[in-house]
Amino acid sequence: MPSSPPLLFDTRQLSRQQARAAPKLPEHRLLYDIAAASLCERLAEIRRTFSRTLVLGDVFGVLGGTLGQEKNNCGEILSPKAADERVPELDAPVDAVLAFMNLHTINDVPGYLRQCAQRLCPDGLFIAVCLGGESFTELRRAFLEADSQLYGRHVPRVAPMLDMRAAGGLLQRAGFALPMVDRETLTFSYSSLFALGRELRFMGLGNCLKERSRHGMGKNVLASAQTLYPQDTNGFFPLTLELVTLTAWTPASSQPQPLARGSARHSLAQTLENL
Repeated sequence: MPSSPPLLFDTRQLSRQQARAAPKLPEHRLLYDIAAASLCERLAEIRRTFSRTLVLGDVFGVLGGTLGQEKNNCGEILSPKAADERVPELDAPVDAVLAFMNLHTINDVPGYLRQCAQRLCPDGLFIAVCLGGESFTELRRAFLEADSQLYGRHVPRVAPMLDMRAAGGLLQRAGFALPMVDRETLTFSYSSLFALGRELRFMGLGNCLKERSRHGMGKNVLASAQTLYPQDTNGFFPLTLELVTLTAWTPASSQPQPLARGSARHSLAQTLENL
């Protein structure tokens, strides 16, 4: 039997954080609005109408609200409540699966992607928007250095995010075809590290690492990290977030297929000779 992936995230803590953030989110939803607009833009580029679309991860209803406000090609939208990291079983395959801002907190990303592929009919569309590996770089470095100076060791405070360079391979391993991955870099600015942390809590993006400290963060850690955090020319604390969009399709005979090995009519050497 294959070994289970390591549990990086505490899914119960994540759910608690999201529940606490929900009442405050209307005032702190800019990141989710940008992500929803990015996903809808990608969806609009696809000249095809889908009869049924499964929406995953939209815990705050931001994507559902965006889809409801504008004309889209999603057809019937299914948004069942998922159990932990399992993609809900369906009575029949769907034409499209949209995963919204959840892949960066999934423990078993390859397994989750396989489940998404299994819910799709042939030539079905998969789009995911999530935070990428270049997110929280300033915060991660400041805490690493602060903990090293204070405790002489690393304390899990900022989770690693999905590596954009590995995303295409993960899609192929899950059984998808025609993978495409792109990114957008966003920068937000805050008056202090405390204000930055408060914003993350109100967005449901607090520390939900399984190995996190259960004693909270001491004032000395926050004070030290604030002195180590890079500030811009105006004295503000920038936060870099990488928004990654993954697009792929379930295989179908109607899709473009690569040429079989050895089927080329001209060799590379011949081509170079003619240049």
